[in-house]
Amino acid sequence: MPQGIKSEETFSYLSDVFENLRFRGNIFFSSDLSAPWGITLEERGFPRFHIALKGSCFVGLDNAEPLHANEMDIFLLPSGDAHWLADCPENERTLSSVAEDACELGMPLFQEGPTTHTLMCGLIMFDAGLSHPIIDALPPIIHLNNIAHDSTIWQVVILINKEIAEHGYRKNAIVDKLTEVLFLKIMSHFLIESEKTSVF
Repeated sequence: MPQGIKSEETFSYLSDVFENLRFRGNIFFSSDLSAPWGITLEERGFPRFHIALKGSCFVGLDNAEPLHANEMDIFLLPSGDAHWLADCPENERTLSSVAEDACELGMPLFQEGPTTHTLMCGLIMFDAGLSHPIIDALPPIIHLNNIAHDSTIWQVVILINKEIAEHGYRKNAIVDKLTEVLFLKIMSHFLIESEKTSVF
């Protein structure tokens, strides 16, 4: 955890920093999937997160052992590094832009057979050229697990998912704003949990 950030001031500190950055959130991919499936995401330079709403999967960075995501796990990549997602590490992978375009056209990929997974992916963007010490100090990938159904984080996830089911996620201001709230809650949760195990 970045030094100097204490749990009692974490959320207000985050709020001030991100308000100054004028960050914007959106969901860029949300779909039911049928195994086998695999998606490759290129480097973007902005934080991205992935939520396993249904089924377990794997998340991998180049030259690193893939991480296993159980249902209800959240992965955040603060620097937006290139990475991949798949129900099995050995699967062939499709570029995320291709999968996103297919969803937008109403012809989502990986639909052959019964639904085995549901995946939601979000992106947080800042004004060009801006950065901040919190993001710079974070590890390449953050794994949040053991999230309670009644936790604020998961309740926000449920709200986003319901809004997407009713109105979709393209050009949806409600989804965008809820995504920003979710990102703040993920960051706050990680920093507070990190402090509990910190040796500072």
